[in-house]
Amino acid sequence: MKLAYAYSKQKLTVQTEVSYYIVEDDENFTKLGVSAYWKTNWLSLTGGSNLYIAKSGTYASFRLAPTAYLPHAWQIGLQVVYYTKNSPTREETGEPVYGCLSVNKQFGKRWNLGVDWHDMFDAVSNDVEENRHAANIKLQYRF
Repeated sequence: MKLAYAYSKQKLTVQTEVSYYIVEDDENFTKLGVSAYWKTNWLSLTGGSNLYIAKSGTYASFRLAPTAYLPHAWQIGLQVVYYTKNSPTREETGEPVYGCLSVNKQFGKRWNLGVDWHDMFDAVSNDVEENRHAANIKLQYRF
C-alpha cells in the first residue's frame, strides 16, 4: 500500500510518501518519506529523508543534493546521504555517509558528457574493510 502527497508553489516542491511493504518469509516494514526540491536560475537543491519502521528496529536516511548550473552548459553536483545506526546500508558498508560528486557538460540539445565520483567518503575512510569508490565516465545521447 502506498500513499503520496505533493505540494508545489513556484520554485519549491515538497512531496511526502508512506508505504507499507509485506515481504514474504521476512519482516514487514513501513517507510515514511519526505523530499523537497527548490531551484533558482543557477542552483537547485534537493533534500529528503526516509524513515523505516520494523519490528527489528527503526532507522533512517537523510539526503542532500545541490547542483550548480554554470556558464557554457556546465553542471557540478554533489549528493550526500547519511545513514543512521541499524541501517542495512551502513551495516553492510561500515560507512555512515555516501557521497557522489558529478561534473557534466552539455553539448547542444542532445549530447551530455559527465564524470561521477561515487563513494568519495569511502576513499578516505580508515574504518571500512573494502574501498568501493569509483569514477564513472558517461556519454549520453538524447533522441
